[in-house]
Amino acid sequence: MTPQSKPLSPRRRLGAWKIIALIILFPVVVVVAFAGGKLAVINHSRNKVIQSHSISEIREYTLGGIPQKVMLDGADSSAPLVVYFHGGPGSPLPYNVGSRGMLPEVAEANILVTWDQYGSGVNDPGNLDDINLDTISQMAVDLIVELKKDFPENRLTVFGMSWGSVLAANVATEKPELIDEVVVYGQITHQLFINDETLRALDAAELSKKERMQLESVKAKETYTARDVEIISPMLMKRTEGFYAEGSRLTDFLDPILGSLISPDYSIGDFTALFKNSYTGKHEPLEELLRVDIRPQLKEVQVPYYIVQGDKDLVTSTAEVAKLIDDTSNSNLHFEIVDNSSHFPSPEATAYVLDFENFRAT
Repeated sequence: MTPQSKPLSPRRRLGAWKIIALIILFPVVVVVAFAGGKLAVINHSRNKVIQSHSISEIREYTLGGIPQKVMLDGADSSAPLVVYFHGGPGSPLPYNVGSRGMLPEVAEANILVTWDQYGSGVNDPGNLDDINLDTISQMAVDLIVELKKDFPENRLTVFGMSWGSVLAANVATEKPELIDEVVVYGQITHQLFINDETLRALDAAELSKKERMQLESVKAKETYTARDVEIISPMLMKRTEGFYAEGSRLTDFLDPILGSLISPDYSIGDFTALFKNSYTGKHEPLEELLRVDIRPQLKEVQVPYYIVQGDKDLVTSTAEVAKLIDDTSNSNLHFEIVDNSSHFPSPEATAYVLDFENFRAT
């Protein structure tokens, strides 16, 4: 006879569910405990840095006629200013107003200045209908002017990444007398996202049938739109190293991002606005950026201008930057390529570009 199975008693059923619950929840508990411990370490380290610095504060400057918050952090108030223009548009990551005390490798020898561009982060009013990149650019110029009023004797280095490189080029054009040097990682010249180098890389990539059809439809166009970028960028992310070189990921910037989450200068809403803000869902800023051509400005730039590119960057094409350098005799332009790095810099590229003494000739 086959023995009849007996139903579990309520107590045994409860015990079984406890085991199942533990199996399911254990990874969650481990992640929460790890994150909690990591956040505590980050916060302790940040507080030590803030307390040791002679200047570590949030100031309000009127930029484009609008009061906005700007972070300043430095061990020595007479040190050079490093004014950071983040990428996006609309994504003040990885360094932002919530980064106070998070970058001692920069702030020990400089005064780091970060600004969440209007419409994002702590400077997001939450209800902007029209965001004009020319307006953001003028606000960047205003920031340089206001900083030099407060720090007239300090050296001033402009540091831009990706979209921030456009702001860097614009302020160098508008106010060269206030700037000692510009350092850029991921220089936009023209043809952002979609250019000859990008299309060649995707032609050679292993694409699905649907992706191949989408690529061919984009290639058939004479001009590109934000919708085309929405088609191409996932392919670049998934099928090439155009965003991240092998071995690099967004998690390389986990500490600064977590630091923003627990920043003493951010509310939860400010942190959320790093990711979802007045730029979210709007195609107009990207449409503007697709029409940008910075090459004429760069050819005439009047201050030392250092462009650092990852060798695998397809978003801000390294090949296009190289063409620009070959096509100009401007001695103010300097160009370096970092191996095994892409649009998002590798840890080695990040360490190199954040050591601003690498770019200060005098």
